[in-house]
Amino acid sequence: MTKKNSAQSLAQAPACVKSTYKGEPALVLENDALRLVVLPRRGAKAASIYVKKPARELLWQYPGDTYPPLVPGSAFKPEDSTGFDDMFPTVNAEPYPFAPWAGQPLPDHGEVWFMPWEETPSEAGSLSFAVQGRNFPYRLQKTFSLSGASLRIQYHVENLGETPFPCLWAAHPLFATRQRMRISLPAANRESCARVIVANSSEELGPQGTLLDYPLASPRRGVPAFDLSKISVDTGLTRKFYFAKPLTLGEVFLEDPPSEDGTGFSVALRFPADKVPYLGIWVNEGGWAGQNNIGIEPAAAGMDSPGNARKFGMEWILPPQGVQEWWLEIEPRVAQNV
Repeated sequence: MTKKNSAQSLAQAPACVKSTYKGEPALVLENDALRLVVLPRRGAKAASIYVKKPARELLWQYPGDTYPPLVPGSAFKPEDSTGFDDMFPTVNAEPYPFAPWAGQPLPDHGEVWFMPWEETPSEAGSLSFAVQGRNFPYRLQKTFSLSGASLRIQYHVENLGETPFPCLWAAHPLFATRQRMRISLPAANRESCARVIVANSSEELGPQGTLLDYPLASPRRGVPAFDLSKISVDTGLTRKFYFAKPLTLGEVFLEDPPSEDGTGFSVALRFPADKVPYLGIWVNEGGWAGQNNIGIEPAAAGMDSPGNARKFGMEWILPPQGVQEWWLEIEPRVAQNV
């Protein structure tokens, strides 16, 4: 028998306070189960999601007591790959491919992660922020709220222009990894997640666009199949892939192996598959900047850029003056075998 405890406590309503975090102005949203730290000047990123029972930081943390200064439009650096950023309107750095903005540079990992966001009015016990595009006509808003051990982020984006806007939003939470972690999918996604498509060319997985079976992938003849759902550390490898079809159910789990006492730990991510149909996975096993982390990336469009999304049939277009809304939930869970 498995007894589940989601570390929830409803005794304490979420409280919001001003603080600092690694030298940055911060806003903290906290209840009995979770402590969330948001940095408005650094893309309103969730710098920390701290679980109180058991005591555990979910997100990758860059060593040191302070963040280096952000340089607008710069490439994503090792010190930036911490916490949870939003990638919009791209992930890849490349010229924007479509009129009327054709040739406009798209910064690495988009432009909202390095911009300061404005704090906006919100209900008690929540935090809301907004940012307006630098080079494209949009306004993106998000609201953080806590309910027990669940963090919910509500999103709202508006195309302020008179032209359709092919773009991409992807969540970019970087979870700290441990040996023998694994990605787990619900049975409802068995068919839609039977194959993956390689997003970044690599020796391990092959060229961009390669289709592989999931979870057991065989990129090359004569090489034994390996399990894409399993995570290792310090192998010196990285990989990025998307599930090749839109998801049936917007749910994915990052699971720890049970400890010696039988206790297991997992993190659930949930999102509306009709609004956020694609799921990207970035695995860094020490191959980039010596870090061991995983990005579980629900996305409105696939393959890391508006151009690639159209090329591979995974596009998202905001109509003129159009609005789109969606949400994302992150919930840590403890399971104890008794």
